[in-house]
Amino acid sequence: MGEATRGRTAFGGEAVFCQGACVGGVSAQGHTRLLIYKDDLTGPKYLALLKKAKPDFDKIFGSGNRSWTFVHDGASPHKARMTNEWLEQNVPNYIESGPHGEWPANSPDLNPIEQVWGYMKEKLERSKPRSIPALKRKIQQIWANVEEESVQKQADGMQKRLKSIIKSGGEFTAN
Repeated sequence: MGEATRGRTAFGGEAVFCQGACVGGVSAQGHTRLLIYKDDLTGPKYLALLKKAKPDFDKIFGSGNRSWTFVHDGASPHKARMTNEWLEQNVPNYIESGPHGEWPANSPDLNPIEQVWGYMKEKLERSKPRSIPALKRKIQQIWANVEEESVQKQADGMQKRLKSIIKSGGEFTAN
């Protein structure tokens, strides 16, 4: 099995599970469909995935709801100008990533999705699918069965984690 995660986002995230990767989003209100793609994630490919996920955002938060924030890290596709222009037009609020963005680099402790990717990796390692189609089916099955209560606890804990990190001057904390 390949690396468990690559690229991190609080609402959207991506994970590499062998010969491809997936993008999904979590929040205290629910999670998106899991979108599987091949090869490296480029700016145009990430933008296409965001467009596919847009109906999920509307379903989770309500199409007229302007009180949620999209967060992702500083991965190159996330920093692409086309990505940020699309986010500006299609989500109510977002925290820009990259060298001039507000979201800190290398901060998996701030991303609830990281707990989900860890859970999924653990489940996949136990099941050991023997083919790519079986792997894709298993990934989708695990994603569909992610416990909303667990994701909600992670998302709800964000405020406490952020306050703890601010108090520590930006250093890692166990909270």
